[in-house]
Amino acid sequence: MTSTRDAGKFFQTDDSIAEAKRKAGKSRNTNGQPIKLPSKVLAMVADPGAKSSVYVAESSGLARRVDFVTHSTRHIFTGASAPLTCLALSTPTNARSAPTLFAGCWDRTIWSWNTSSRERGVHFRNGHRDFVKCITWTIVGTLSVLISGSADTTIVLWDANSGAKLQVLQGHSMAVAAIAIDPSLGDEDDDDGTDQGNNTQMLAKLQAKPRTLFSASARSINQWTIIPTPTNPLSKLMAAASPDVSGPLTPSDGTIYALTFPYATTEDPDPDLWLTSADGAILSLSRDDDWSVTETLNTAEGHHVRTIAISEDRRFIAAAGRDEDVYVWDMRSGPSASTVKQLPKFDGHFDEVVSLLILGKGIETRVVSGSLDCTLRTWNLGFIFAPDDASPEDLDFTNRLMAGNAFDNAHLIPGGDDPVVGEANPDDIAVHLGVTAEELHDLNEMLDDGEFGC
Repeated sequence: MTSTRDAGKFFQTDDSIAEAKRKAGKSRNTNGQPIKLPSKVLAMVADPGAKSSVYVAESSGLARRVDFVTHSTRHIFTGASAPLTCLALSTPTNARSAPTLFAGCWDRTIWSWNTSSRERGVHFRNGHRDFVKCITWTIVGTLSVLISGSADTTIVLWDANSGAKLQVLQGHSMAVAAIAIDPSLGDEDDDDGTDQGNNTQMLAKLQAKPRTLFSASARSINQWTIIPTPTNPLSKLMAAASPDVSGPLTPSDGTIYALTFPYATTEDPDPDLWLTSADGAILSLSRDDDWSVTETLNTAEGHHVRTIAISEDRRFIAAAGRDEDVYVWDMRSGPSASTVKQLPKFDGHFDEVVSLLILGKGIETRVVSGSLDCTLRTWNLGFIFAPDDASPEDLDFTNRLMAGNAFDNAHLIPGGDDPVVGEANPDDIAVHLGVTAEELHDLNEMLDDGEFGC
């Protein structure tokens, strides 16, 4: 073991010192136009109201809305004092209402905010005995339902409007790592031509249908059927293990980290389920074949794959995890719709990638990645759609991502509408945040304590 006089390195192994040096060296790269945040990124969801924005959950307990074109924070959501681990958004029922942002927390509760006013909403308490690992939102019957999975092995169904605990689902023996609602609204012969992009039509059809919930724990996946029961005024719904299911699905040799369904479309209203696992595999499970594995994608290194994203048109699948790289597959790269091509990996993060989104269409398609290295990065896929004679400047202009070049040296100011270059005035930051200078000082001390900050 190497000796050292640096007190900060006492009790560290040679390997840990070397790893810290590696990360410090790699942190200087600007691949993916990095946006530096004050603390670790733990989750992201797309902003349905702005194609250049995402909502981010941080280890500091803050959630924020970040514009990755201007590299600025548009909104900040406060209240929690422990890390926010997962996010979900509700779908507004009319044009006048704003989505609600939900955030699962290490404090065993779920926080919520109105995304327009930023006012704090219902605080979901007394549901879990350990931290919340995953959440999702859906409509069951006429009820707005929030669903949470926890390290305590349980799943809780909540009335998303009142915060009332409706039901606790028990069936896993280990932590619930991921949950996903099946977007299918029925069999093909029951299709009524509903446009799933129309919220009113969607909600009307959802009210008449039970929903299927998939939950992952360790190497197994359970299925639950959630049935509207308007005659029961106490709970308004009932959830139970799905009928005609012999037992849990065990599709993977490794621990399952993420579950997701692609968007349901008119052409394919019943999409298959995708998952990622600790053995480095990305698997597709076919509903037409009793959820057996029908397609396997693998990362080059076979590291733990923590997160997956699928583009709205289902052309691209992105995955990432412990090895820090972002992998993308073009699922329709050739003349055959079944042709799959793995694109060159995107290298820039210097810690584990925990969340991915694929946003935009055509030449504006891009992958957004969030990492424990406290950065968001954006990866352009527009080159796949560009003419052969298109220049890099043409592509960057079309994607508006060259705007990021102006902010390489910018400090991201929480709550600000514009990036601020150089040292920012604390009083200006406080005004952006809507707090006093003293409160800002306390916030900065919390973020700089070294435990959750960067």
